[in-house]
Amino acid sequence: MPTYDLERIATEVVDWWADSEGHNSIMMSEYRQVTGVGVHVTEDGDLYVTQNFCREHPNA
Repeated sequence: MPTYDLERIATEVVDWWADSEGHNSIMMSEYRQVTGVGVHVTEDGDLYVTQNFCREHPNA
């Protein structure tokens, strides 16, 4: 299985999402206060990347 630089992959994917009108609108919404990017590589070398958004509760 090839070796992946997961930090580089996460950075590049977020840049791609920023260039996507739909993804960018979510990234710039009120939910962008905290974000997490998950990268998973299967044993077959398939790559999966997710991004999760959240914001602090107003009473926090």
